[in-house]
Amino acid sequence: MSVIVAIEEAIKDRLQAEIEGVPELIKMMPVLDGDPIVAPVRVESYPSNPSEQLLLQLAQTGAVVVRYVGSKYGSKRVAGSIVVQDRTMSYEVQIFSRSLAARDSGSGIYELLDICALRLIGFLPAGCVDGGELVQDDFVTEVKGAWAYGIVVNFSSQVEMPI
Repeated sequence: MSVIVAIEEAIKDRLQAEIEGVPELIKMMPVLDGDPIVAPVRVESYPSNPSEQLLLQLAQTGAVVVRYVGSKYGSKRVAGSIVVQDRTMSYEVQIFSRSLAARDSGSGIYELLDICALRLIGFLPAGCVDGGELVQDDFVTEVKGAWAYGIVVNFSSQVEMPI
């Protein structure tokens, strides 16, 4: 398994464990007849083909999706017989919901945004040399009442290669 996938899986596992403990108020979703039901908030990898219909479906039940955004590399250096380069890997965690706050319909995207951010700051997946650093969170899109917000978090690692 690549380092990219391993870190993505670690992020998903961490968030899934935290979201299972989310108060029921946040997980409650309205249905057409107006009676709320408790719906699990899913944590998964970003879909390969994110159509508008799929994004609406993710927002209907509430979802947290994780995707690798890319890396930035520092200057290379030689340490003995090894070439070392620092690597900052960026991941985006997108939260999908039908409402912005729990008071709207019970699926509060703001609450989920805070939960995800607080659980990723300082989180140290295997293969990283420093814990997660929050970069930004921001509005991503709104389609037919389905909201998406994203958090970008960086993880530091190193690339090493014998000379």
